[in-house]
Amino acid sequence: MRALRPLAAGVVAVAALGLILVAWRMWSVRPTAEDPSGEETLAPPRLASRPDDFVGSRACVRCHADLAATFFAHPMGRSLGRVDAVTRIEHGSPGPVARDGDREYLVVEREGVTEHIERVIDDMGLIYEQAVPVHFALGSGRRGRSYLTEREGRLFQSPLGWYTQRGCWDLSPGYRDDRSLRFERVIDDSCLYCHAGRTQPAPGRVGPSGRFSVPVFFEEAIGCERCHGPGGRHVARMERIRAQEEHETQPINTSDTDIVNPSHLSPERREAVCNQCHLAGAAVIPRLGRGFFDFRPGDLLDDTLVVLESNAGDHQAAVSHTEQMRASRCFTASNGSLGCTSCHDPHAVPAADDRDVFYRARCHACHGDEACGLSVLQRVERADNSCIRCHMPKAAAGDIPHTALTDHTIIRHTAKFARSSSGKTPTVSGDEPHVFAGGVSRLPRREVDRALGLWNATLALRQRDSQRAAEAVALLLGDPITDPGPAGVPDAVADDVPVLLTLGDLFASTGRGDIATACYTRILALDPQDEAALAGALGLAAASGQMATALDYADRLAKASPFIAEAHARRAAILATLARWRECREAAERAVALDPTAVGAQQRLIEACRHLGDEAAANAAETRLQRLEDVITAGSPAANPP
Repeated sequence: MRALRPLAAGVVAVAALGLILVAWRMWSVRPTAEDPSGEETLAPPRLASRPDDFVGSRACVRCHADLAATFFAHPMGRSLGRVDAVTRIEHGSPGPVARDGDREYLVVEREGVTEHIERVIDDMGLIYEQAVPVHFALGSGRRGRSYLTEREGRLFQSPLGWYTQRGCWDLSPGYRDDRSLRFERVIDDSCLYCHAGRTQPAPGRVGPSGRFSVPVFFEEAIGCERCHGPGGRHVARMERIRAQEEHETQPINTSDTDIVNPSHLSPERREAVCNQCHLAGAAVIPRLGRGFFDFRPGDLLDDTLVVLESNAGDHQAAVSHTEQMRASRCFTASNGSLGCTSCHDPHAVPAADDRDVFYRARCHACHGDEACGLSVLQRVERADNSCIRCHMPKAAAGDIPHTALTDHTIIRHTAKFARSSSGKTPTVSGDEPHVFAGGVSRLPRREVDRALGLWNATLALRQRDSQRAAEAVALLLGDPITDPGPAGVPDAVADDVPVLLTLGDLFASTGRGDIATACYTRILALDPQDEAALAGALGLAAASGQMATALDYADRLAKASPFIAEAHARRAAILATLARWRECREAAERAVALDPTAVGAQQRLIEACRHLGDEAAANAAETRLQRLEDVITAGSPAANPP
């Protein structure tokens, strides 16, 4: 969860501080639209709200029953659903289904509820066992599934995932690299917009957040309106037409139906419908005032999202179909008219036995049977006369284990794929990112700088790169000038939560807590429950010895993030400093209940119990912690099965 990450992913060298402070001192307020000289202002223009008269896919069934039936069987139509409602594809086991070092995992059904269980065992027996119910299955199951648990409008990912092609349970991507995630990986719109039909944000939410209304989903799986746009006006118009037809003898014009048919759009706008989910890029950043779900069919993609491409990306990323296709000879020779729907039917998937014939017909629509240099006999011997088996082979996806990916570069000779698959995405030259498909010529300059600044800041904090940090701040601050705006931040970015949070993190990492606090405080004025700003402000207050202020932030953070162990652990640490031992014990117990591996919280718990005179509880907690640390150090039976 970004909200409760460490103050910075890495401490940026203080050498960047001078450059960053120069940029900060040179800020000033500029006009909000355009200055008299016609030059672009610091703030990107605010964008109008999006049409939102959604009705849900079920409203389409009345008139489009056949299309709906095939679409609901399509992977998109099965992209997310309740665990108790999706088709069961997983294989259970009476014992552990996966292991990760000292931890083992089980899947159990109890009274109709599916639970994922993590436990650690040593020679003395069970150290801990945590069972968490899972409520949603994310993914059609074609490649696999991830699992989500819902808690009061929050979604969290389980460590366990199902990998269909291997027919096995294993840890979800990222969990082996960061074992602290456990059951606390927060799922927000940035994770859901390619898997869910539509979420229902919580009232008052500002910027990206993992807070939703209950129920979380307006529509669980990808639905008709993700490709055709909100259907309210269309349904109303067609109902009026239906009523008129009952009384009119003359045919009624139904060409204007207030709905988007992607096949009638220009190639660029048609492809944007697919690219909203199938374009990976190096980063996908919503424009100022936009969210991940704000794209509407008929838009260009960069009307909503700034997608940055970089040749540092993996050619075999699990969702890189667009980049690969655009690198193909088929795409370049078509002058951009080739697209996803040139080969794919968005409403149905061909049956396995018909797949080769279906795609061969799509290839022949452009090339003809005579285009292949092999005889029919050679084609049959080499690839069972299948164009895609020869020119679009499968390989293991680099970022999702146990999963195969169809190569969309449409190679001429199969041998070339082995060389290209380990290289970089061939659509990009140079290491620095650029905006996808010429979007830089359409976007305001400040919008491009904002996206590049956010991207550079992420890398700077992760890599402890002082030069990149300075570049990020320069991009985010824009042209140099003078006076600060409200709450000590410039007016032009005063409502831009992602930029404020990023600047806060950068300044916090270079020791300028005063400026960082101004950024965090401004965010909290916009959204008092913003967990990332609360965590940042808490850390700065505690580091400067302002413990009463730190406790106020810790109280608010624990209330905003009740299901995150670190929120309670940080509160326990503050309470220990203030010698408020009873409250410290309660906060530490809550943290340990949420995360039995939280060493710091267990140390606070032991300390609090001793100060309260409860030696039995302190000794029990100390013994348990020692057993856990011994297992982690030496390995456990779970980590070394016979």
